Amino acid sequence: MGECVVAVDDSYTKLLLHFDGNFTDESGTVWTNSTACTTDATNKVFGSAGLYAPAAHCLMTTNAALAVGTGDFTIDFRMKYVSGYSGVSSGASSGVGIFIQSDFIGLGNGGSFTAITTSPGFIAGSFAHYALVRKSGTCYWFVNGMLKATTAVSDAINTASIAINARYGPGNNRGGAAYYDEFRFSTTARWTSGFTPPSAAYNGAAVSAQKPQTMTGGM
Repeated sequence: MGECVVAVDDSYTKLLLHFDGNFTDESGTVWTNSTACTTDATNKVFGSAGLYAPAAHCLMTTNAALAVGTGDFTIDFRMKYVSGYSGVSSGASSGVGIFIQSDFIGLGNGGSFTAITTSPGFIAGSFAHYALVRKSGTCYWFVNGMLKATTAVSDAINTASIAINARYGPGNNRGGAAYYDEFRFSTTARWTSGFTPPSAAYNGAAVSAQKPQTMTGGM
């Protein structure tokens, strides 16, 4: 069926936010602001702005692609940590989903929970690139492209929701305060060893027209 140009960078990208003055997801997914999150033209890595999420406020959404089961995935984003339980969570409650928090990184499905690390290494006062990857049942945690932790995690992820700056996912606004930029969720393992973080924003690309993506141009 040929190719068309979409705003996401490749066919594996299911969520992508640049925060350039808005909360538009390039995949077409709609996010909900818990009222106090704003864009910030000063605290950013790329483009015209980043996201500021104050304590106890988050952005949240649902997308069926988040329920990866035991499959591969990557969550990567830039964050300037300020305080508290900042980070990203797809959890429906404590121990269910994907958790990237200031005090632990882990995955769980309610029946079991696996901690990948209890020392995430968030960097206060400056932006850093963070990435959680699962490849063939093994998880990898990276900070600025450096591998910080790895462990086997077979837990199936069946929650189709996610929140930026929430403690236990959408509906639980116990997150701390932080700035964010260039958030992406992918259904592939993008890195399994040390790497150099991207030096530019993730741009649109030509992908198969059969992929379920939101089109921004003609076929």
